[in-house]
Amino acid sequence: MLIGMLDHQFKQSHYDSIILSGLAIMGIDSEGKWIKPAEYTPKYSGIIKVARMLVLYQLYIEREDEVAEKMKVIEEEQAREEAEGIYRIMQRKSHRFITQVSERDDSEPTLMDWIYDIRTYGMKIRYATAAGGTIDWRGNMIIYRSVRVTTSQLSEIMHTL
Repeated sequence: MLIGMLDHQFKQSHYDSIILSGLAIMGIDSEGKWIKPAEYTPKYSGIIKVARMLVLYQLYIEREDEVAEKMKVIEEEQAREEAEGIYRIMQRKSHRFITQVSERDDSEPTLMDWIYDIRTYGMKIRYATAAGGTIDWRGNMIIYRSVRVTTSQLSEIMHTL
C-alpha cells in the first residue's frame, strides 16, 4: 500500500487528491503568496523522484510476496525462478505511476500526469523568464558583483586585446 496515494485517476476532479492538495499548500510562502516557478519546480521534481522510488520499492515487495507464496509448495530457488520478474511488474505499473498517460482510448489522467504537466509548464516559465540584472552602471563606473571598472579602464582593456 506504499503507492496507494499515487493511485488516483481523475474521473471527476483533481481536487479530490490529497497529494495535489498538499502540493498546492507547498506552493504558498509564509506571507500567503504563491512562490515563484523557479523555486517550486524543484519540489515537483522531488515528488516525482520519491514517487519513482516508492513504485520501485513496491515492485520489490510484490515480487517477494509472490516468491513467499510460491515457497509454500516449492523450494525457494524454483519459486524465484517462477515468480514474475521485476521488469514485467514494472511494465504493468509504469503507465499508471511513472509515465504520462498515452494517447490510448482506455487511458485516464492520473496524479503523475498532472504533476508532470505542471512541472513542465513551470520549467518553461522558469527557463523562458529573464533573470534579474547583475550589472550596475553608476556614472562612468560599471559594477559586476564585486568587480568595479570605469569606462576608461574598460576601454584600455579592449585596446590591449
